[in-house]
Amino acid sequence: MSVVSADIQIARETPRRAGHPTLDAALHWYKQGIVPVPCSLTTKRPIIEWKEWQYELPDMHRVMRWFITNQVNIGLLCGGIGKLCVLDFDSRIQYINWRDDTMLLSSALWGQIAENGYKVITGRGVHVYIKTKFAQPSYRCDKYKADVKGEGGIAIAPPSVHPSGAMYTPLNDGDIYVVACQQELLDAVPPVSSMSHRGRHAGIWDDIESMAACYNGPYVDVRSALPIVDFVQDIGGERPIKYGRDKRFGLTRCIYPGHKDSHASMRIDTVRNTLNCSSTSCPLHSDSYWLNVVDVYKLICDMDEYDAYMELRQYVLFNKSKGRLG
Repeated sequence: MSVVSADIQIARETPRRAGHPTLDAALHWYKQGIVPVPCSLTTKRPIIEWKEWQYELPDMHRVMRWFITNQVNIGLLCGGIGKLCVLDFDSRIQYINWRDDTMLLSSALWGQIAENGYKVITGRGVHVYIKTKFAQPSYRCDKYKADVKGEGGIAIAPPSVHPSGAMYTPLNDGDIYVVACQQELLDAVPPVSSMSHRGRHAGIWDDIESMAACYNGPYVDVRSALPIVDFVQDIGGERPIKYGRDKRFGLTRCIYPGHKDSHASMRIDTVRNTLNCSSTSCPLHSDSYWLNVVDVYKLICDMDEYDAYMELRQYVLFNKSKGRLG
């Protein structure tokens, strides 16, 4: 048995503590400035509307109310105020491959992360925790079959239980290292970006060639940079939006393809820049939170979050260069 396999076996056999281990763990992360949110035991999805807490810490009493029962899992908000970033490897073999390759990098920091960084055993794979000094969008690394969970991502943390029945268990008591340079992260966990979905919804693309020049560049928080009303009109075509008295909330026909919405079931929040369809059968419906522009575009185009972000980022940069966005 290899050293890592032995460590994993020991971690698996660690019993759950009595008392309130979920609450204790949630408060541990909270005190480090990372927001914990309660998640379903069966689906791993948050059971509260959590996106308002990405850039603001809830008060401790609220967190205690969320986790006073052990009948929930812990989800840690990645990116945002805590700048947490989690490397989520699909399998332990892929993690070992990444660890061995990373030890050969010239970066001393990544050697420390691979050897001594804080790691968690999941249902089938391994999580590696780091923090970043920059806003890092989530993306997929095909080389090591891993998801890098950044802005808008959620990582399930110990002592949560995987739907398979396996417990999320710390592999070690390592440190959470801080990565200051984005390129170092991309070198250690290389992304595979794809523009294969570009143009699927041609209404959002006015000038493909000019937009291609905007592909490389700085991180853009498209969730706030792209007004939700403009996004809805570009994606779904011009459509009437009926507003309430305060002009914050609007109601219009759903923009999801295939949803024949004749009764205007999609609600828009112009302050939080989010939307939600009231039809429970629509993919743009959520009981626990409203969807931002990246969420919506990801679902409409059937792509992963990183590709959705990159396409919308191009759109924002291009339209800013044309003076169409502030």
